[in-house]
Amino acid sequence: MFLAIVQDAFQISGLGSAVVLTQPRSPEFRLRAKDRIQLRYPDGRILETYIAGIEMLCGPNVKKEGLAFLLPESITKSDVPSGTEVWLEANSN
Repeated sequence: MFLAIVQDAFQISGLGSAVVLTQPRSPEFRLRAKDRIQLRYPDGRILETYIAGIEMLCGPNVKKEGLAFLLPESITKSDVPSGTEVWLEANSN
């Protein structure tokens, strides 16, 4: 199931990469740590991975509908460029 598109990614020291998504396509899904996802790149590549943790977004420029999560430490910020699609694998949720 298509979730959203990566808006931004950044490194959190000691935790790994956090991914900020555009507004999710469907507000009726629930993401949990260890849910299996696919990162689908604009060039057609697919990286199967999982959500390592859910992050809270805060600050004056953060939209309420924003969503962010951590990826495994082996995935870096440069592995998740803006425009990458995030898909929830069928066996999750």
